[in-house]
Amino acid sequence: MGRSLGAVSAALFFFASFAASATASTPNTWTALGPSAAQILALAASPDAPGVVYAASDDRVWRSTDYAQTWTATSLGPTALTQSMVADPADGDAVVAAATSCSVWVSSDGGANWAEPLTGFDGIGYCTPRLAWSSSGLFAAARGDLYSSNDGGLNWAVVGTPPDGDLAYSLVVLPTTPATIYVGTEAGTVQMSADGGATWVDRSAGLPASTPENPFPGVYRLAVDPADNNVLYAEVDTYGLFRTANGGVSWS
Repeated sequence: MGRSLGAVSAALFFFASFAASATASTPNTWTALGPSAAQILALAASPDAPGVVYAASDDRVWRSTDYAQTWTATSLGPTALTQSMVADPADGDAVVAAATSCSVWVSSDGGANWAEPLTGFDGIGYCTPRLAWSSSGLFAAARGDLYSSNDGGLNWAVVGTPPDGDLAYSLVVLPTTPATIYVGTEAGTVQMSADGGATWVDRSAGLPASTPENPFPGVYRLAVDPADNNVLYAEVDTYGLFRTANGGVSWS
C-alpha cells in the first residue's frame, strides 16, 4: 500500500453491482470496464446523473454515460497528471479535475470544454490539490490551506488552515450547514472542522501511531457512509482500513 494506491492499476475496475444495467454477478467479484490500457488516477460521479462516470488517465479525462460500459475521451484539458477529480452532486455535467501542477481544470458541459480558474491557489511550486464536493460546497486542500469555490471552481478563496494541512492527502466534505470537513494527512492524522474550515479539532484517536519502522503512516483515503454522516472510513498506509461510528472521535 502507499502513495501508489492513488492510481487504480492498468484497467479501471468497478464493483460489478455498480452497473445497474449489468447482469448480476457473484458477490465480491470485479469486472474490468476500461476505459483504456493506461492507469486510472482518479474517478468522479454525480448522484444527479446515474450512469455518468468520469475517469482520469495519464493524459486525458474520459466520460461514460452507461455505467462505464463504454467511454469517450473528453476534449483536451488538464496538462499534467490528474490526481483528484470531483463532479457536482447536483449537476452531472459539472466536473473539476486537479493536476500535479497545483492547478485545477473546470468543465460545465461534461468535458466538452475545459477552463482554468480565474483565481487559483497561493504560492509556487508543485502540489496536487485534493478536491471534495457535496451539497455544502466545493472545497480544495492545497499548499497547506483549505479553499472553497462558489462558482464551480472558477474562483477560489481560503477558508481555513487545518493542522498538518501542508501534508493533506485526502478530503471529505459532509452535506451539512455549515460544512463539516475532514482532512487526512501524510502525518497520519485526521483533522475535522464543523464550521466550514474556520476551526479544527484532531480526530485521530485509534489510528496507528508513528513508529521507527513505519513513521507517520499516511491517511490516504477518507470516505463517508452516505446513510450516516457519523460513519467514516480511513485507508491508512501499510495498516489498511479503519472505521469510525462517531464522527472520528475514535477509530478501530
